[in-house]
Order: sequence, then C-alpha cells, then structure tokens
Amino acid sequence: MLAGNAVWAVQPGIPDRFPEKKLIAAGWDSPTPEELVGLRETIEKLPFDGIRISVSVPTPDGKSADFYRIMTPEKWEKAWFQEAVQNLQKAKSERLTENFLSVGAGLEADWFDDAAWQNITEHFRIAAWVAREGGLRGIMFNPEVGVRQPAFSYNRQVHADKYSFAEYAAKIRQRAAELMKAMAEEYPDMVFFSMFLNGGQAYSSFYQHPAGDAAVHHWYWTGGALVPSGPKTPAQVQEQLAPLEMIEGGSYNLLPAFLNGLLDAVPPGMVIVDGLEQTYTTTARERFVYWAHNVHTMALPLVAPENRRKYRSQVEAGFGIYLNPYINPPGSKYYIKPEKEGQNRLEILKRSVRNALEVSDRYVWLWGERHWWWPVQRKRLNPESFEEIAPGITKAIELARNPAREAGRMYQKAERRLKASSLENLFSDAAGRQWHLASTGGTVNTDPSAGQEGVLRLSGAPEVIAQTELSLQRKRGIYAIRVRVREEGAAASIRVRWRKDDGPLLHRLANAIRLMPEKREEGSEWGVVEGIVAAPPGSNKMVIQVIAREEQPGGTAWFGDFEVFPVEL
Repeated sequence: MLAGNAVWAVQPGIPDRFPEKKLIAAGWDSPTPEELVGLRETIEKLPFDGIRISVSVPTPDGKSADFYRIMTPEKWEKAWFQEAVQNLQKAKSERLTENFLSVGAGLEADWFDDAAWQNITEHFRIAAWVAREGGLRGIMFNPEVGVRQPAFSYNRQVHADKYSFAEYAAKIRQRAAELMKAMAEEYPDMVFFSMFLNGGQAYSSFYQHPAGDAAVHHWYWTGGALVPSGPKTPAQVQEQLAPLEMIEGGSYNLLPAFLNGLLDAVPPGMVIVDGLEQTYTTTARERFVYWAHNVHTMALPLVAPENRRKYRSQVEAGFGIYLNPYINPPGSKYYIKPEKEGQNRLEILKRSVRNALEVSDRYVWLWGERHWWWPVQRKRLNPESFEEIAPGITKAIELARNPAREAGRMYQKAERRLKASSLENLFSDAAGRQWHLASTGGTVNTDPSAGQEGVLRLSGAPEVIAQTELSLQRKRGIYAIRVRVREEGAAASIRVRWRKDDGPLLHRLANAIRLMPEKREEGSEWGVVEGIVAAPPGSNKMVIQVIAREEQPGGTAWFGDFEVFPVEL
C-alpha cells in the first residue's frame, strides 16, 4: 500500500523515522575502482544504495593480491593498494552510500600455520584500511569462495586426520579474533557483511527443536530400519558433516567458530551482517520472517554464552536474492515459475524484494550472474544487460526499493495526463455526491460561502467523519488522490478504506491509509492533501473518509476540489 508522508509530532525518546533499508547490487559485474570512476554516474541512476567492488592488484613478482582470495599465505604490502584507494576516492558518491569491498575466503593455508596466518591477518587489516580510506561502508565477505578447499568444512581440512574438530574450532576462533582485532584497529565502525553465517547453520535439517525424533524430517536406511538422521544438540549440529543443502560447496560446520572469534574481538561500533544467501529464491514475507528468526533466535545456541549479548546487539539479518531464477527459461536449475498464467515474473521479483526489505534489519543484496547492470568486460558475462534480457526489471526493483518515490513519479505522470484531459476524474460528480456522517457527532454539509462548488464543511464535534464511495474501474488498481483542504481550529485529513460490494469495510491496518495536508497554496488559506493508494485484493469499492479533528473549540475543516484518477504502472 502506498501513501503520502504524514507529518507527525516527534515524541521524546522515540525515533522520528523508521530505519532506512538498503539495497546492494553484487554479482559477476562488480566493478574495479578504476572502472567505478567511469561508471559512477551510470550506477547512480540505478535503484541501488550501494554495490560490491572488486580489488585485485599486481604484485612485484608478477602475481596478484586479490581480496577475493584473501586467505593466501603470501605477504602483501599496503602500498600496492594505494592506486585503488585513490580511484575509490575519485569515485566517491553521495548517492551510493553503501558500497562494500568484495572479500572472499579462498583458503590456501592451514589454520594451524602461524606464519601464514600472520600474513593473512595483515591482509584483513589492509582490506579494512582500503574500505575506510576509499569511503566504503565496509567489507562484504563470501565464506563460499574456495570450495575446492572449503575454509569452514572440518572434513575437508588438510590435517583433519591430525586435529580433532574441537581443536580446529578453537584454532579458527582464535584466528577470527585476530582478524577482527586487526580490522577494528583500522576501521572500528565499519560493517562486516558476510553473505551467510549462523542463520544457515540454524536452517540445517539436522538442527531441530529438541522435542524428539518427531521434529527431525531427514532419515537414513540402516539396512533394517529407518533411523532419524543428524544430531540433536547445538554442539553436535556444529560438528555434523552433512552438507547444508541450500549452500553449494559442502558443510560449513566450522563457521560458528569463526563467528565466535569475530564476536570475541568486535568493537562496540561495528555491525556484523548475516547476509543469508539461503533466501536466494525466497518470495513470501513469512519465509523472510522465518529466516530472520533463524538468525536472531534459532542460531543463538551456536554462539558462545559469553558472546550472546554482543550477538543480539551487533548481528543483523540481511537477505540475499538471486536475480537469475526470475529471468532463466523453464527447465533451468534455478527457475521461479509464474504463479498464474500470463504473469510477468518481475511482479514476483518486485514482491520478493519488497518483502525482504520490510523484514530485514537493514540490508538486502541482489546477486546476478551472466548479465550486467553496467558495462564491464568479463569473460563470463553475456552481451545482454539485465534490462535487455528482462525489460522492466529496473523499474520493478525501484518500485520495490522505494515505493513512495516511484509513486510520486506515477502521480506526476497521471497529473499531466489529467491536465491534458486524457484521464477521467472518478470524482467528477462531487457537487451531487452523497456524503454520510460516519462519526457519532458533528455535522457535514456543503458550504456555498466557500466560493467553490461542492465544498464540504465539517464541524460540531471533537472528531467529525464523513464518507462516500467510489466503484473501482479495475481490480487491484492504483489511484492518485488530491483534495484541497482548509483548516480553522481543526486538523483535516483524508482516510481511504475499502470494501467488496456492500460488505463490511476491510479492517486490516494496512488497508486504512490516512493522508495529511503537507503544503499550503501560496497566499491562500487552502492546503493540499495528495497521495497514491493501491486497492487491496478482493475490493471493488473505495471508501473516502474526510476527517476534521478539533484543535480548538468550534474548530472547522473544509474539503473541496476532489480528484481521484487511475495511475498506470
């Protein structure tokens, strides 16, 4: 549901705005700092608050120092990255406030190699320095990079035959604390954004409510009987060797140890994001709520007790959305099919992004492969952009990300058409329209003295409500509303509600939108109430309520020049 912004009194101790949600673009087209200098203006026109940026620099021996393979044993020098920092500074954008440095595990050293980890710790320090000096929000870490030698799978460690799971977990926790300490010294208030963390472990089919076997829905055949699979305790969950089915690359049973180490040393001003790659194909709002619950509650037993307070206050739930299933052809490995015949799958994507933004603590990130948002040269990229392969995808994402801004654009377009007489005002019969008193007191009547035909005058009670109905032209349409108001000792507002046929009003809170006057016409006592509303499913009548709430005894409000017209998406 979309509406204009109301102006409300700020109450002490209560925030005067909702937390801002942020949409991040990541994928195979992630630009380098040098590319970003030339692409910044192009990217600023897209519906993203930030992007993932790739940094790989040449080394004196002819190799490369690549942050996407950060867990390599070679020694790096900060000076090698100076040019990258300078380009990031050149490309700094007031519009793109949530840019992240792309960092991947790419493990090429054993966790017990002290010399190697001294260098790797310095790699993370340099990454945090690049992020801070380059004006980035922080680091976007991908634990999945390096699936040939997974960093966080015990059974794939090179010395798994020598060290126990508990020994590896303790060592990884130690290393993670060292990494965090180094990063915090460079950038103590950054965002450490991991594409997934404990929320995926909590998803595991082997971690169920400890009610017993009835809660476990994975089984294996012993040759004579079906036996419930998997462990029942958090410690056993962490050590289980079975893969988490929704992440490629095998088990991540050492990832909780890594997060515990990060929490051991995280400074108070830093935020850690569990990016929940597991939501790649999630669309329903309740499923995003489920995944957020996994991060905030179900994953808590995998956190060391001494770190749980920090986990609750400094770990946020974000959501990943995979774009390709919405544009892939039928039969593809990843494919989201239309929910009904003839449906544009971008409608599902729009709903998915909107639901994710509403439920997330702050961040939603879009992962795209094979196609691109901005022109970069990559061997893996096809010639077609996302917009070329799926026309309308940019607008769908923009509408999901910022419905108020997109609604404003739609309103202006409809207003131009209305002035050109190419749209019918559904309220063209205002003078003869019947208004009914919907409050327990007060009066509503037309006021010829107002100098306009069909002006309503509401007064005579602390709150006076009058209403009328419009039959809708189409199901689930979007409509622009504009009404001129005058206030004299009373606060005027418009409330839009809905019903089906002659049934009761739809009483869900989201189906009652109140619009307040936000601007007054220059040199006039009259102001304007305007906004965009969307008819909910199942409704075919719009109920318009005009409201006058006394601010002084005898307060009165006038309403006139009603306009209601359909808006085209």
